[in-house]
Amino acid sequence: MISIKAFSLWLPAVLIGFLWLPARSTAEVLVSNLDERFPSGGGTGEIGQSFSTPGVGGYYQGGVFRTGPGQFQLGTVTVEHAHWGEVPVPADFRLLLFKQPEFSLPRVDIDLVAELRNPVLDPTPTQFPGFSQRVGYSSLSPVVLEPDTTYCVGTYLPPGKAVALFMLVHTTGEKGLPGWSISDFGQLGISDPAGSVTWGGFGTLAHDILKFGVTGVAVPEPEVWSLAMAGILTMAAIRCLADRPRSASAKEV
Repeated sequence: MISIKAFSLWLPAVLIGFLWLPARSTAEVLVSNLDERFPSGGGTGEIGQSFSTPGVGGYYQGGVFRTGPGQFQLGTVTVEHAHWGEVPVPADFRLLLFKQPEFSLPRVDIDLVAELRNPVLDPTPTQFPGFSQRVGYSSLSPVVLEPDTTYCVGTYLPPGKAVALFMLVHTTGEKGLPGWSISDFGQLGISDPAGSVTWGGFGTLAHDILKFGVTGVAVPEPEVWSLAMAGILTMAAIRCLADRPRSASAKEV
């Protein structure tokens, strides 16, 4: 039978492990259309581009997704870059994560949540080896994706940078967690000569949207933290009982 003292010694380790288990979990695919394949018949798929010319303006494209239940800390957003001819991925290319209140994508301003940089090559084979390459982007600061919320992933290049090419898709091959989805309506960004970008729905180009995938780690629900704290308090009470001096009668027994 386990003594109170022994129980009080191993209980903290169990509680700490339970408390930090969600934070140590590996990232999972929340939603993605990266595995959707271009129809057979030749060609290299549909290719989008982003550019920004000083004094003229720029052109950007984006995909939209809606979260399901629960909060998730954002891991990476991966896009599939194209290398048409000798066009490389520009060093200053980045993704912009926007938040907007409606899934119907009205032409309204949308709030910037984070800039995603830190490109990391994804070795997963693509449909067009040697032509396209998956690259993951992440934020330097933590980003929490809220439940039942619509976000937009937009491409971006600072003014004066080279053209960036990437694959487009129709979202029919999306996968991910229950309740998560990718919209059939993308986003189009147009910048003025000063570099200010206005984002809006694609309109007639609705079905040519960014090919992308989102990963993340679940954030513990408040009930989990409350349960863990209750366990810690229970452990503290047990330790106090174990450390109390025994009475004289107890010693005689």
